[in-house]
Amino acid sequence: MIKLFDAHCHLQDPRIINKAPSLIKTALENGILHFAVNGVSEKDWHLVKEMSDNYPSIIPSFGIHPWFIMDKTSNWLKLLREFMDDTPCAAIGEIGLDKGSRGKMIDFTNQVETFSLQLELAKELKRPASVHCVRAFGDLLDIMKAIGPFPEGVILHSYLGSAEMVPEFAKLGAYFSFSGFLMAMKENKAKKMVKAVPFDRILLETDAPDALPKILNDSESVFLVEEEKEGNDEELKEMLNHPANIQFVLANVARLLDMSKEEVADVSYRNAVRIFSYEGSKVQKGFSMTVTYDSKALIIDGRKRILQSGSIHYPRATPEMWPDIIGKAKEGGLDVIETYVFWNYHEPVKGQYYFEGRFDLVKFVKTVHEAGLFVHLRIGPNGPYQVEMKRFLAKIVNLMKEENLFASQGGPIILAQVENEYGDVEWAYGIGGELYVKWAAETALSFNTSVPWVMCKQSDAPDPIINTCNGFYCDEFIPNSPSKPKMWTENYPGWFLAFGYPVPYRPVEDLAFAVARFFEKGGTFQNYYMFGGTNFGRTSGGPMIGTSYDYDAPIDEYGFIRHPKWSHLRDLHMAIKQCEEYLVNADPTHQSLGTNLEADVYYKTSSDCAAFLSNYGSTLDANVTFNGKSYFLPAWSVSILPDCKNVIFNTAKVVAQKSVGDATTFDVSEFSLSNSRWSWYVEKVGVWSNESFTETSLVEQINTTKDASDFLWYTTRIEAEEKKDVFLLIQSLGHAALVFLNKKVLAFGYGYHDDAIFSISEKISLEQGNNTLDIISMMIDLQNYGPWFDTWGAGLYSVTLLDLKNAKQDISSNEWTYQVGTEGESLGLDKTDVANSSIWTHGNEIPTNQSLIWYKSTFIAPEGKGPLSLNLGSMGKGEAWVNGQSIGRYWSTYLSPSTGCTDNCDYRGTYNAQKCQKKCGQPAQILYHIPRTWVHPGENLVVLHEELGGDPSKISVLTRTGQKVCGHVSEDDPIPVELWKPNSDSSSQSPQLRLTCDQGWKISSVGFASFGNPKGDCGAGFTQGSCHIDVLSIVEQVCIGKQKCWVPVSTASFGDPCPAVAKSLAIEALCTA
Repeated sequence: MIKLFDAHCHLQDPRIINKAPSLIKTALENGILHFAVNGVSEKDWHLVKEMSDNYPSIIPSFGIHPWFIMDKTSNWLKLLREFMDDTPCAAIGEIGLDKGSRGKMIDFTNQVETFSLQLELAKELKRPASVHCVRAFGDLLDIMKAIGPFPEGVILHSYLGSAEMVPEFAKLGAYFSFSGFLMAMKENKAKKMVKAVPFDRILLETDAPDALPKILNDSESVFLVEEEKEGNDEELKEMLNHPANIQFVLANVARLLDMSKEEVADVSYRNAVRIFSYEGSKVQKGFSMTVTYDSKALIIDGRKRILQSGSIHYPRATPEMWPDIIGKAKEGGLDVIETYVFWNYHEPVKGQYYFEGRFDLVKFVKTVHEAGLFVHLRIGPNGPYQVEMKRFLAKIVNLMKEENLFASQGGPIILAQVENEYGDVEWAYGIGGELYVKWAAETALSFNTSVPWVMCKQSDAPDPIINTCNGFYCDEFIPNSPSKPKMWTENYPGWFLAFGYPVPYRPVEDLAFAVARFFEKGGTFQNYYMFGGTNFGRTSGGPMIGTSYDYDAPIDEYGFIRHPKWSHLRDLHMAIKQCEEYLVNADPTHQSLGTNLEADVYYKTSSDCAAFLSNYGSTLDANVTFNGKSYFLPAWSVSILPDCKNVIFNTAKVVAQKSVGDATTFDVSEFSLSNSRWSWYVEKVGVWSNESFTETSLVEQINTTKDASDFLWYTTRIEAEEKKDVFLLIQSLGHAALVFLNKKVLAFGYGYHDDAIFSISEKISLEQGNNTLDIISMMIDLQNYGPWFDTWGAGLYSVTLLDLKNAKQDISSNEWTYQVGTEGESLGLDKTDVANSSIWTHGNEIPTNQSLIWYKSTFIAPEGKGPLSLNLGSMGKGEAWVNGQSIGRYWSTYLSPSTGCTDNCDYRGTYNAQKCQKKCGQPAQILYHIPRTWVHPGENLVVLHEELGGDPSKISVLTRTGQKVCGHVSEDDPIPVELWKPNSDSSSQSPQLRLTCDQGWKISSVGFASFGNPKGDCGAGFTQGSCHIDVLSIVEQVCIGKQKCWVPVSTASFGDPCPAVAKSLAIEALCTA
């Protein structure tokens, strides 16, 4: 049964109060689990309180309605406070403003004063308020701006305001509650307004006994309540509204939103639970979700779900970025946010836990919850130390329980994961590996989280742990038990960036193909990186992995939407949702349609079905016949037919908008540091403090530094009886090393991401007597995966001399002096409180191309609110800080191979990380993310630790000020997915070219617009074809000044310049602030 929450009603109303017990009983039987009952004057507050005391399902609210202001006593506010103090589960309401036919008879100044005092009280007590507003929305907005914002929420009950006012109210914390009154609004206006409301702010109410809904279907009948009046005059008795009639409100809102009733019910119920889950609330104490599974799906409160999930790793963004990124993920069609839990961040030292700033896991999970999404918490960890692992698992699980964040406690966590891809390395551990898997599963289950646990890439995951798939494709994956659902926990939208390698990307056509095939073959849950983010600081996820963790994800490293990946996947998610009730209740019927061609059909009845048509060949397009109708299937594509008739989505037909270029080609505002005043500090080479130590062997670096620094100095002396030339051979486990002979730079060597071991061979000239050899070994993060990876070391393991006669001298067992870290690190040169220290050198001539040097300067941030980037293309290798925050390691001189890249990768055929690459012969990264919240309005400190040599005067700070967007849609393309309705013929509707600006920008100009057969593509540029209608003025009229615009693609809109030619519309526009 659908669960519903009546967000506003008046069961204490004298017209129905005596019937309230039977009304509540009937409503509960019809799935209404909670009622927010609002008092309207001092005279009925005690009735509301009594009802609340008698019925656990009733949420009480106390307030003075504008109609009853004249009845209030002189101490009304004191009395209201007393009621609130005596009733911890109460909210404020009904309060408000009214300039309507009844309200205009009441002094408006009095209304404003009374309303403002109650709204201030709600904010003070951290309770939501339910607000009545008639023809006074401008006044209401001004008051809310003056008093707000309202993190606990304000319910605009029976909202009938304009669509245009929705965003401003929503920014202040407003929720929008719809009642039967909505049915009196004109259809077009109602649809526009309801669709303007964010999904996470929709509520449903009855306003019973008022707002009796209109019946839109003659076969249905509402619940009617006869008014209670003294006497026997039946004709004077009014037929009133019943709380069970919220079902009709639900149906109307679902119809206006083009969504199923189940989806709207789920959204509105969760929203109501969220706003009424304040401290002391009955909802907070009583609400929970049951999460189970069967072979077809995860089951949430009895409903089988197809779930789209996206990874957002909280430390790879700032807390200020989280709501925007999560909101964009939700807008992109996600149901679930997945995140790892980062052991290294939360327990940097044994027993010392840290959960602040970017590492505030609880705040992140609550932010996801506030957005109305579920959470998949991948606690892991991947570790061989069972005692420590169990202790950390217990810490995280208990932290989530303490904050009531598991679904069984009313929180958003519906899944948890133990371990991570251990199945790939289990073979190396023999029977010990098998026993470890069983132990990890038993440990996870012992925590009694009441949500399912998963293990990814773990074919021997014991019941009831669900084993899941990770990879580029998972359509052929089969769970290890017929009772488990088919789940995909890592679908890679690209690949990570590594220093010295080209930048990988994955065409969205292939990504969409993989997702559609997975659900075609019985999949129920899939997750990919929705946002990769930034590896701030010294932790990047593995050796040589870059600072940018962009991953070619639908939302880029800076939080901008990446088109068409985000928008094409959004349409895919909507198309799959249209098939949900078929996918979770039936097994597919397979039909061969030819070579590499097939259909998988999910039947509800013999005449009611959903179908997926696939061409999994990588070269040939095809025309196929299905159910007596012909369909065109491009190679390597899937078409989705939610009614077995109409194609509403094809994975290879990208009708979504595109961004011109990649994430680095936005229009930017640039601030050069060439004229900035630079200071510097040159590191001492070799031993720099008395905390050094001596050994007669080469020590392993990780166990020596304990990860306190990336650097370890190795220093020894070489005795030479005479001046001579020899060959120096240094062998290292990784990752890089800079060599000095007699304090002068001699050589530099380094490994690769997939093979960190390297050697340096250099001819050197020894002076007669003592020669000092100083080698600074450099790490670029720790090994993160592989059999026995905890035993993989770093640093030097052999140093030998070879004279010109091939006589070998192994100096590995010399007396070596070791120094952990660099002097600059010890001095804290990256810290803001050392910025004005006298240890810095100042001058007009900046030393450039100098190894082991620190630089500092200041910059004024470009205007705006968006993120910044630091262009370090002129530097060598090192780390950068802004205002004391590390923005990560850089390595601009490590170029990728010059061949193997393409800007137009063929999406057809199996993808791998080397198939589609760009930036050959270039650094993997030169732009480094500076979150706007790390920047001050005035001067900002930038510090660089340069290891190899560079020119800081060529550094610049950039921010995005706009972006070109474009689209190219043909008459033959599908209509927008959200316009498709069951039992309709989509052929009667036109496709649309849709453009949307990010970051609140608006379309400021249109550079190209043509209807006919325009040539070219986004980025490369469009040109007019042989068939052309100049539609520039039409497009400008529709789009200029708008954040989004929709242009129909049809001859009915533009005329038909050439009837024999297949026509399309191409537009390129500029979005700016």
